[in-house]
Amino acid sequence: MKSTRPVEETSTPPDRKEGLRAIAKAERLLPGTPRKGSDPRWQAILMLEDFIPSHPEELWEFVLRWGKHMQADLRSAIACCLLEHLLADQFSLIFPRACDAARKSRRFRDTLGRCNWIGQAARPRYAVVLDRLVGKKRPRIRRAKIRKKWTEKELLKGITPTLCGPDLIPSRAGRELD
Repeated sequence: MKSTRPVEETSTPPDRKEGLRAIAKAERLLPGTPRKGSDPRWQAILMLEDFIPSHPEELWEFVLRWGKHMQADLRSAIACCLLEHLLADQFSLIFPRACDAARKSRRFRDTLGRCNWIGQAARPRYAVVLDRLVGKKRPRIRRAKIRKKWTEKELLKGITPTLCGPDLIPSRAGRELD
């Protein structure tokens, strides 16, 4: 028998609460001071990366706030651990906002300039826009194409896609096998 109890609209799924708690934890640690070795600020920011698919809006607000901070170390953490992954995973949502924020804030432009262009941001037409915006050409990291055929020589050596990936074999000379 189904429950007739009404569902509360204010209740949120556990993963949503967990994400909001992680953001709040990182907020409590920031701005803080840089530490040698394992910096708890960087660790807290790294933990937020897991919530990019479920909390893009909240993480964007976090990135926008801390991406303008005067500490270069903190801006590096925001760029490397969050902003470049937000651009990769939530490109259509984040790209226009990041461009607008970079035009308005010199520090946010610096934060954006600390990112590598990955995912959709690495596509030439977007990478050129981002490069111009930050004033320097940044590395572009694109997903490698999966190779379906391997040469007889490679297979005899025991080199397979599961062992090394498609782009790690320098010479692909030889007859390819199906």
